[in-house]
Amino acid sequence: AWTKLHEMLTSTLLVDITIDGEHKQLPLPVVRNMANEKDPQLRKTAYEAELAAYKKIDEAAAASLNGIKGEVITVAKLRGYESPLDKTLQDSRMDRETLEAMLQAMRESLPSFHQYFRTKAKLLGHKSAQLPFYDLFAPVGEADMRFSYEESRDFIVKHFGSFSEKLANYAARAYDNQWIDAEIREGKRGGAFCYNLHIVGESRIMSNYTGSYSDVSTMAHELGHGYHGECLVNEAFLNSEYPMPIAETASILCETIIANAALEQATSEEAFAILENDISGASQVIVDIYSRYLFETAVFERRTEGALSVSTLNELMLQAQKDSYGDG
Repeated sequence: AWTKLHEMLTSTLLVDITIDGEHKQLPLPVVRNMANEKDPQLRKTAYEAELAAYKKIDEAAAASLNGIKGEVITVAKLRGYESPLDKTLQDSRMDRETLEAMLQAMRESLPSFHQYFRTKAKLLGHKSAQLPFYDLFAPVGEADMRFSYEESRDFIVKHFGSFSEKLANYAARAYDNQWIDAEIREGKRGGAFCYNLHIVGESRIMSNYTGSYSDVSTMAHELGHGYHGECLVNEAFLNSEYPMPIAETASILCETIIANAALEQATSEEAFAILENDISGASQVIVDIYSRYLFETAVFERRTEGALSVSTLNELMLQAQKDSYGDG
C-alpha cells in the first residue's frame, strides 16, 4: 500500500515550470527528460522546477519510505535475519564477501569518475571545476542524434539480429504487438521498466520515449529484460524468478549491441556523444548507485529508532551524494 501510494504521488505530480516566458504544468517524466536537452538554460530550469515540485509531496513520500523500511526491519527481525541487508543478500543468492569486494572496487573507481565529472564541467563551459547536478546528463559535442519511434524499432531489430535471430524476432514481436507503452502522458510514472508475464509467455515494457539516443539505449535495455523472460517461457513458474545479480545480464548485453552498432556508422562527433553517454551511464551504475547504498544503509540504521522526518531524509541523501560524488 505504501509503495502504491508513492507511485501514485510521483505519477500524478505536475511540475510548475516557465519556458520561454510561458508558464506550464507538465508531468514529472517530461521535466526529468529535459536533463538530456541541448539547451543548458532549459536543463537548469527543469532541474530547479523538479526539486521545487517535490515539496508538494515530500511529507507523503517520507511517510511511504518510513512505512516500507519499518516493515522490512520488523519482518527481517521476526524471521531471524541479523539485518535487512542479510535478507537481501540471501534473496539475491549472494554472500557478504562478494558484496564487499564489489563495493571496494566501486570505491576504488570513484576518483576516475570524479575526474570525468570535472572534465565534463570544463567541456560544458562551467567556470567551477565541479559539474552541476543539472548537467549530469547533458549531451556533449555537436551531434544531435534523434530517432523516431519507428526508427528505433528498425535500428534495434536490425542490430539485435547481428547477435541472434531469436533476439531480433522477440524485439520485433514486442514492438509490433504493442507490448511497449512508450508515450509520455499525464498520470504516468517516470523511468522505464519491463515486466515479464510468465503465465502468458509475454512481457510488457514501459518507457518515456522522446527520441534521444539515450532513449534508444534504454529501450534496448528493457527489451533485454523481456528477452530474459522469453528464454524462461518453457520453465516451470517456480523457476521463472531470478535474483538481481543475474537480472541485468541480458539487458546490458543488449545495450552494448546497440552502442557498438551505433559506433560503426557514427561520425566522429556522434561517436564522441555515444561514448560519453556510455561513461555517463557507467557513472550512474557506480557513483549514483553507491550513493543510494550509503543512503539506504543510513536510513535503516536511523529507522530502527523511529520514523525519519523529511529534513532528516534529505540530509542523509545529501551526505550520501557528497560521499559518493566527492569533488566531481
